[in-house]
Amino acid sequence: MSKVPPALSRLSDAVADVKRTYVEGGAPVPCTHPAVTVLWMTFDALLQHGLKPRSGFFSSGPSHYWTFILTQRSGAVRDGIKFVERTKKARSVVGKAHAFFMFSLHEKLLGSSANLLAMASTISEWYVPESVLRAHVHGLLDILYELNEVEADFCGPNFDYDAPVHVPMADISVRRLSAGSAGPAAASASPHRRSSAAATAAAAATAA
Repeated sequence: MSKVPPALSRLSDAVADVKRTYVEGGAPVPCTHPAVTVLWMTFDALLQHGLKPRSGFFSSGPSHYWTFILTQRSGAVRDGIKFVERTKKARSVVGKAHAFFMFSLHEKLLGSSANLLAMASTISEWYVPESVLRAHVHGLLDILYELNEVEADFCGPNFDYDAPVHVPMADISVRRLSAGSAGPAAASASPHRRSSAAATAAAAATAA
């Protein structure tokens, strides 16, 4: 049996925090809430986990899962791509992935989108067998479908998906995200760039 990446457990914690925030607040969770930020960082790291480097005449080296998402234009994934293509506040691949995540969270499509990506006929061309999307997809989907119980606010038209992520030092979820990677110092670093935060979480996901 393949070992469950620590980041999958952190995703479960992040989802539980968002659900708790929704229940205790009695209102849709704002897209700027720290619990949502931690959820995004963890989701971002998991989809980047096990992604194969791309090679070819025009491109080589590390790839980003947004390129893979663009090859899957059906169902919930198609809806998310259409939203990203309409927004002017997502310019980088990380920003576009962030916009896709926020739209899918608001529309309760994260589980459905992840399922479509995992079932793609080309999944083996993009991800190694040990990746979360291939080796741990059932656990991933079980966790993401829990978010269908959550109402999340839609980000306004001026929300910048490319902006650095600011995570409060005292947020307990950040400590969970950083556990096993860089320790308490990582939890207190603010602001975080999504790319570096995702890299840290992805490294922890592959550890042990």
